[in-house]
Amino acid sequence: QSESTLNKRQEVAKSDLSIVSAAIGLELGGEGTTTKYSSKDVFNRNIKYYTTGGDPSKEVKGTYDFNKTNTSINTANWQNSINDDNATLISFDENGLIPLHELVDDQYKKEVLKTAIYDYLKRKEVRVKHTTTPIYSLWWNGGRDHILTNNPLKEINSPTNEGILFYAYNYQAPGTLPVHRYYRNNGNKSNHLYTISPQTEVLSNYVYEGIEFYAYPNQNVQELVKPIYRYYNSSINDHYWHYNIINPSGYIREGITFYVPK
Repeated sequence: QSESTLNKRQEVAKSDLSIVSAAIGLELGGEGTTTKYSSKDVFNRNIKYYTTGGDPSKEVKGTYDFNKTNTSINTANWQNSINDDNATLISFDENGLIPLHELVDDQYKKEVLKTAIYDYLKRKEVRVKHTTTPIYSLWWNGGRDHILTNNPLKEINSPTNEGILFYAYNYQAPGTLPVHRYYRNNGNKSNHLYTISPQTEVLSNYVYEGIEFYAYPNQNVQELVKPIYRYYNSSINDHYWHYNIINPSGYIREGITFYVPK
């Protein structure tokens, strides 16, 4: 780091780098500069340095202080400690890597090899598999109310467990949104409502109960997904969800409310 009254920041940086490189005995290969600047033009100058690879006990690190003249940095012991087992790859030079198929002269064989290599890499690529959790459908007869839950044991009023309806996430996997849970206590016409977009719902007289799980807002994702349809029975004020297009008696289909993994 350094401070300067000049507007040649890149040149000043190259000058400082050249000084430190000379102290180490490093050849910059044309990246440095021989220009030197006075302490009036450039001040508060220092560079932190450290080695990578080699024997950790021979590590060289510190801060080069430009206010101390004739400072040298001895890297000989560290350099001598480097071997095939502890060497560290820092980077490749430009055009330093050549695809294997480019070493084949025959054009047909080159294309065959290229295709085989890319197919192999595609098959062996690592993909993150996100863990899902079961979402149960419950029926509370006393309130004429369907409930979606990731934990049937936490629900009150002893609703009937209708089984696992689908699988979703209990954390925000990439591309998912929280599914918010609302409840309206209205005696035998109570209702639970689940939505990823509360701003589009009529939620008067509903109490917010938190995030129940996470699901996809659409099917434009890398995962294989299926839609979850929402149905509504106005006579008992009940919402019901299912992964199939069905015609439960007394209910109308309101459309897709979110998507979940297949």
